[in-house]
Amino acid sequence: MHPLAHAANNRFLLLASLFAMLALPASFTASSVAARQASPAPAVRYAVQDLGTLGGLRSQGFEVNKLGHVAGFSELTTVPGATPTTGPVGAALPAHAFLWRDGAMIDLGTLGGLGSLTYALNDADQVVGGADTADGKHHAFLWDNGQMTDLGTLGGDNSEAIGINNHGLISGYSTTVPGQQLGDPGTHAFIWQDGVMTDIGTLGGDFSRANLNNDAGQVVGASEVADGSIHPFLWQNGTMTDLGTLPGFTSTRAIRISENGIICGFAYDPVGTPEADAIIRHGFVYRDGQFTDLGLLGGVSAGCGDVNDHGQVTGASTIGDDPSLTHGILWQDGTLTDINDLLMPGSGWEITQAVGFNSLGQIAGFGLRDGIEHALLLTPQT
Repeated sequence: MHPLAHAANNRFLLLASLFAMLALPASFTASSVAARQASPAPAVRYAVQDLGTLGGLRSQGFEVNKLGHVAGFSELTTVPGATPTTGPVGAALPAHAFLWRDGAMIDLGTLGGLGSLTYALNDADQVVGGADTADGKHHAFLWDNGQMTDLGTLGGDNSEAIGINNHGLISGYSTTVPGQQLGDPGTHAFIWQDGVMTDIGTLGGDFSRANLNNDAGQVVGASEVADGSIHPFLWQNGTMTDLGTLPGFTSTRAIRISENGIICGFAYDPVGTPEADAIIRHGFVYRDGQFTDLGLLGGVSAGCGDVNDHGQVTGASTIGDDPSLTHGILWQDGTLTDINDLLMPGSGWEITQAVGFNSLGQIAGFGLRDGIEHALLLTPQT
């Protein structure tokens, strides 16, 4: 399957992708309100800013920097009744990565192919992601001041950049042999800096993926171990450390790391089931060598979007039996809150994913208004 099409199939991919995040999810499916169980809301309230689109119907936001600028991706055109995709040439609705700043969405373009996507930017508005090339491959890119640079691969056809810090350290993953697709055995995590892409290896299995990093040069991700399960890792100073698993789960992925080393991610079961089909996921925060389960909003799955230096975590949780119905979440001090309960009255929005966090408490994500999914920026109100 084409890498961009694969990313559009599963709301909780990022965040394997969210993702990702990013287990963070890259689906353009809609959700609706369902019965849920939520904890009492913190005192903060958020105003919602619609970031618009690049001309299409839908868009998604994934990361926000200290300036309040947002990276994400958007459909380019609207075709009534068509299924949104960023897949190979001939797909109905290509999507491009964007940088939103000063009230406008900038189309970052591609590497000569159809589509592009992004999950991360730094405070200098450098954006990283993956883009299709003219010869049908998919390569990691760095966009800086209007110029998109192809970062290459580890020897295979495809790569994708997932994180960038303020020193230009980029993390991601790449195939190592021609003919592989991202996520196949032989896909390895990389770091890229000063024009050099370095394979950082695995925890003993055939697959690894680096997600986000921080300004201290710490990188988190996930790797297959010898028994075939997936474990989160922390890479620093040339060493990859296995962090173990969230108790009760066989596979766990680290997605984000704060500047002071707090990690978040998600765990899933059952082992042996393709991740995209795993029914049960729980988000976690990892601090001082300990995993803490974030809990659920009444559904069966949750995932992390981001974590800040205070240990606050954004993400998403299912709100019923349907895994496509999700709400954005905020977790802090053991309390899980539906972000929709924190919006200013009368907003008209249903927040389906809360992803990137900045030092001002702003959150990038996406949600529904009048049934249409748009990228958005949540800003706390004093």
